[in-house]
Amino acid sequence: MQAIIASCCGCFHGRTLAVISVSCESCDNDATRGFGPLLPGHIKVDFSDAVALEKIFKAGFLFEPVQAEAGVVIPPDGYLKSVRDLCSKCSVLMIANEVQSGLARSGKMLACDWEEVRSNVVILGKALGGGVIPVAVSAVLADKDVMLCIQP
Repeated sequence: MQAIIASCCGCFHGRTLAVISVSCESCDNDATRGFGPLLPGHIKVDFSDAVALEKIFKAGFLFEPVQAEAGVVIPPDGYLKSVRDLCSKCSVLMIANEVQSGLARSGKMLACDWEEVRSNVVILGKALGGGVIPVAVSAVLADKDVMLCIQP
């Protein structure tokens, strides 16, 4: 069985081939044009539609708690909690891309903290330099049981 990753329409997770493959071509054509072939195994769901998400869950859900590249799109109250509940119910990894919203950029340490939600995996980046030092790397945080499964 092939793993499937679900992501939101309107998302922006970066410029590597893997995350370009997860991006919506219709939403960010500049990010996908000229790159390929894109990687298989991705399903899109509308941002803030927890009902649609429940129908497509397979292995992992990669999302931005606040969609920053798409404008500043904040999910409705309760969306992050409903996603956490669905991920737990379906044994699916909740992967929060907090590159643009994490490390106090939203007013809390992580944007998921606004709903007191803890994802299984957190991706951090830009704010790692504290706004003083430009940082060109990212960090992945997870509990030991998840992190020890990640292999090169």
